[in-house]
Amino acid sequence: MLAADTQTLGRGRWDRSWYSPPKKGLYASVLLYRGKSQATHFHLLTLGVAVALVRVLENHTGLSFEMRWPNDIYISNKKIAGILTEEYRQFWIIGIGVNLLGPPQSFPKDLAEQATTLEHESGQTLSPGHALQSFLDVLESYLLESLRKNPEQIVTDWQLGSHMLGKPVMLRAHGQKGEEVVRGIAERISPAGELIVRTFNGKLRKFISGEIIHVG
Repeated sequence: MLAADTQTLGRGRWDRSWYSPPKKGLYASVLLYRGKSQATHFHLLTLGVAVALVRVLENHTGLSFEMRWPNDIYISNKKIAGILTEEYRQFWIIGIGVNLLGPPQSFPKDLAEQATTLEHESGQTLSPGHALQSFLDVLESYLLESLRKNPEQIVTDWQLGSHMLGKPVMLRAHGQKGEEVVRGIAERISPAGELIVRTFNGKLRKFISGEIIHVG
């Protein structure tokens, strides 16, 4: 496990930068040995990490957070956390970034209207160290146990905790044919972690890679 007070080159998916001001957030990466038996569960990993992280935030604040497929956490329609999962040989690398402290007005102008912090939303402070320990505890007790014994539970828990299912979404999908924007109703998550969308022309489509641009 590696955690930092700040990052100069913090990144999310698609190599996008992650704003990481000193001592204001949780910036950490966890290395897990996955083993051959769990190799097929990679696409459930991000969903499980999201469930674990939301449990930490909700237990601390009593507020409700929104998980957006596949790797973002929102509150008040603003992003508060992101997750990056990668594979390296026989390992999984779990990277998380959580905006904990300070006002969103301190963010760069292009982020101030799109992102928020836990302190701003809840009026409560959660130190990066406390947040990290709580996350590691839930990661072990929930995620690793679910991956070993009942991977389907991760999909169930994510769907129960998500606010986007059943709503119109705009999805930027990445596939073999390149990038496309898809509009439809987010129906459910498949056992493999795919987002199933019923497009507005009635077709049912599955996506294993992409990002939600808009909900509702």
